[in-house]
Order: sequence, then C-alpha cells, then structure tokens
Amino acid sequence: MFSTTVSYYIRCFVKIKYLFEAILPFVYFLNFQDLLYMGKCGFAIVYHPDYVAPLPNAHRFPMPKFKILRDLLLKDEVIVPEQIFEPALPTQEEIQLVHTSQYVAAYCNGTLEHKAQRRIGLPWSEALAHRTRIAIGGTILAAKLALEYGCACNTAGGTHHAFPSYGSGFCIFNDLAIAS
Repeated sequence: MFSTTVSYYIRCFVKIKYLFEAILPFVYFLNFQDLLYMGKCGFAIVYHPDYVAPLPNAHRFPMPKFKILRDLLLKDEVIVPEQIFEPALPTQEEIQLVHTSQYVAAYCNGTLEHKAQRRIGLPWSEALAHRTRIAIGGTILAAKLALEYGCACNTAGGTHHAFPSYGSGFCIFNDLAIAS
C-alpha cells in the first residue's frame, strides 16, 4: 500500500514538473498547498483551436507550438480531455482596461500604422486579430479556473511585451494585465 501511494505521487510530480517546464510562465496558482494536491484533484488547461493562426511560411514565430503543446500534454497523459477548457472572446471593454481605445480599434480593424505593426513582429490578419483576442479570453478563463482548481494554465498567453498604446515582441495586447 505504501509503495503504491509513493509511486502515485512520484508519477504526479513527474507530470507536474513536465507541465511546469513546458508552460510555467502561463500558470496561475492560488498557493503552494494547491500544488501538493494537483495530482489528486486535477488542474485546468485552457486551449482553443484558434490559438494557431496562419503566418507566412518563413515567419520565425513558432505559431504551431500552441497545438503541439496541447497534443503533447494529452499524448503523454499529463492531462485528460476533461481538463481542457475553451475560452470565449473578451469584450472590447475588458481589453480597454489596459489598452487605449485608439490602439485596440486600430489593431482589431487592421488599420495600425506600418511602423507599429513592424514593432509587433507579426503581420496583421483577421485570423491573427481573432487569435489574439481569444488568447486574452484564455488568460481570463485560466485566472478564474485557478480559483476553482487551485492551478490553471493557458497554453497561449503571457504576452507581456505589449504596452497600453502599442505592441512589441510578438505581443499585441497584454493578456496578463487584462486578466489581473
């Protein structure tokens, strides 16, 4: 009995370690005690198929990583499908809690100045604008699910290089600031 329990907890901690190495920047915790029970009680993963938007073939941003991460977590049995939650789009008002209305409108409508778009490093498209907003919804949902499960991870989030009136470094909107 004792060795079975120890073996169970070792497997849980190995899975948790793997998960943290993969998506640590996007994890929301309530407290350390929750970490001790994650293997027994579960945790939530937020993913949406629209997290992957088409980019030009030679683009350096690894957009497929979001789907690959979700698939790998399922394949390696770190998670089960019931742990995956799908976010909704945030409202424009939620995005404007952090970003200026002019910047939000210009980006969402595809009218951002060329220089501002270059600073972001991603070419504008309707699919990318949608992906950007749904990822914000994922971070908001992950924060809410952390309150319920003790731990929740958004597989596409952490866009912390975005500022109130401009984006940079592949970050269009600051989902972490919006969710907080």
